[in-house]
Amino acid sequence: MGCPMVWDSSMINLVPEDFIVEGISEILRRAGFSEESREYRRKDSSRVVMIRGGKEDPFLGWERLAIAVLWGEAEEGWLSSILRGEDRVYLVSLDGEVKIEGVEVRGASWLAEAFNRAGIEPPESLKPEKLPPESVTEFVLDGPLVGEFNLAKTVEEVRKVAAYRFGASTLQLEAIKLFLRPVYIVSWTAEDGSSSRGLISDGSVVLDAEKSHYKGLLMRLLLEDVATVRASSVEVEDFPDPEGVFLEASKESGLLGLKVTGVRRAYKPIRAEMTLKMGINNLKASLDLLSGRVEAEAEPLAGELIKREVIHAIQDSLGETPAGMELARRGRYFLTRGFTDRYLFSARVNAYTGAVEELKASLREEVLLSLVLKKYPDGSPLGLERVQEGAIVDLLLPEKILVLRVDSLGRGIEVDRELQMPTARMGEILSSLGLEGEPENFTCTVKMHRFVECTGGIGDVTVRVKMDGMHGDIVEEEVAVGREAAVSLALCKYGGFKAVFVDERESGYLLTLEGEREIIKAFVSRDGRVEERDRFLKGQIVEEIALKAIGSLEPKAVVEGLKLGENWEVHFTGSRVWGRVLVHRRDGRVLSLETKYTEKALVDLFEEFIREKYQDEGRVERIILDLEKDVAGIKAVGKRGTYFGRYDLRDGRLLESDFVQSGFASKLKLRQLESHYL
Repeated sequence: MGCPMVWDSSMINLVPEDFIVEGISEILRRAGFSEESREYRRKDSSRVVMIRGGKEDPFLGWERLAIAVLWGEAEEGWLSSILRGEDRVYLVSLDGEVKIEGVEVRGASWLAEAFNRAGIEPPESLKPEKLPPESVTEFVLDGPLVGEFNLAKTVEEVRKVAAYRFGASTLQLEAIKLFLRPVYIVSWTAEDGSSSRGLISDGSVVLDAEKSHYKGLLMRLLLEDVATVRASSVEVEDFPDPEGVFLEASKESGLLGLKVTGVRRAYKPIRAEMTLKMGINNLKASLDLLSGRVEAEAEPLAGELIKREVIHAIQDSLGETPAGMELARRGRYFLTRGFTDRYLFSARVNAYTGAVEELKASLREEVLLSLVLKKYPDGSPLGLERVQEGAIVDLLLPEKILVLRVDSLGRGIEVDRELQMPTARMGEILSSLGLEGEPENFTCTVKMHRFVECTGGIGDVTVRVKMDGMHGDIVEEEVAVGREAAVSLALCKYGGFKAVFVDERESGYLLTLEGEREIIKAFVSRDGRVEERDRFLKGQIVEEIALKAIGSLEPKAVVEGLKLGENWEVHFTGSRVWGRVLVHRRDGRVLSLETKYTEKALVDLFEEFIREKYQDEGRVERIILDLEKDVAGIKAVGKRGTYFGRYDLRDGRLLESDFVQSGFASKLKLRQLESHYL
């Protein structure tokens, strides 16, 4: 087994952006931070990805850390606006130095060291592989090489580009064609007996290479005999008649009479064209060996091929075949979501290689809950939240609530915490309302895996209590009283009464309660508070009190009407008097008694007065009542003469009277008396 590959700063810029982002997320996780969010920003050619994490520190409380990665050059003001407000932040600049006040800036070397410390291995695309021996052949050339051609380095240059552009994790060389350009060493002599060597390279002619900067190259080529290259095929550019080209160049330079004594050929590698296996796809690439420029071409795979690779990965990983799958293209990736009989899964697949680079799976909710209930058969699930490691399940047990952490594949169930329930407080509230027993229609929910809210009631009284399940503190409580409960609460307070009318209002219930002697108006609020709004005597009792008060004046009085205002007002009539009795609305005291004599009573009184005083039988002809002044004028005629009188209506007293004897009174006198009395 070989040693693991170690990161260096030069490798950081060769890996895909998402690999770096996921790597930083892993660094935060291994430092104890849970990832809270990711933020992506772009401006012109600059882009920033910020990963935020948080963790609970027993001494410092909730601690936050953010790591931002910058590609490209960015303005300081733009960067400051992004990083402002973070508790603690590192900025990793991968394309140059950056200075931001108050921010710790790191480079690619820092990130490489962090990856090494965290044990994050480089992607397969950066790991060298053995070339398949059957894909290349060793060619022996009839001359040396001008420059170097290393098959492994050539493939590695293509690998770097393929890793950056296509995210290729593995490459396998299928075929490589090497293009060579001939270089000629020409030996010559002159008429004066001198001799030297020239060089023909890249279409240029150097007549005396031994006196130029090519001297070292010339000596090396003369010392080396042949060269070997490894490739699938070799192609040499055509260069006809090198001797003729050299002599033509010598003539043009003014050197005449040169004779070529020998020509030797060397080879300069200029280009390599390759076909490589990139996953289940093919990559066409070429490397310009003179400039180092690499060109690579690949077509994205069809969706059906991508699905096939995902199916194989799911079968290998989970042992099940997907029953449904969705596929969406995002840049150089396909994102898939799907399900099997027992699992939900998502995968990220390289669109060019077909490699399943990320596969996440978790048990389907019903399967996961069945595992929980198998361990806790008397439990009732209240909620399930998917988290990165699996799921958090709130489970209701008879006396408590367990917050469970369940591995995404169901390999472990752990108790994270126990939560208290507010059932005792619910019982206290119901008891304070005079209700005893276990709450009916009991429901329970958990918020944020901490706050427990229970609802239940007896009859139509419903109680809701929210509690901090970790510390037992009551956060909220609410009582909702229905119509029947409102009546029950009111009758419990006012024993001996019965409800005769219930009026439901938005804030509660207005009840009319009837007892043997009294009527009570009571208000019962929605939370069960009973408030007395009014209390007064019943009308029947008031009538009895009023008739008793007027019994000495009019034993046969009849009540004509009752009116309840500030107090009871009783109107009555009788054969002798009529009037009103004012009775206190609550204690029944007679506050006032107002009476007026009837016309018949006044007629009887006046005729009795005439008999007693004048011994005459008078008959009342006319009576006028002045109710504003409470007086009545009356006129009667008898055998002896005409009688006039004025009575007080309130007590029947005769205020004044006159008598005119028949035959002696003038008509003027009678008219004067009638005017006075009537």
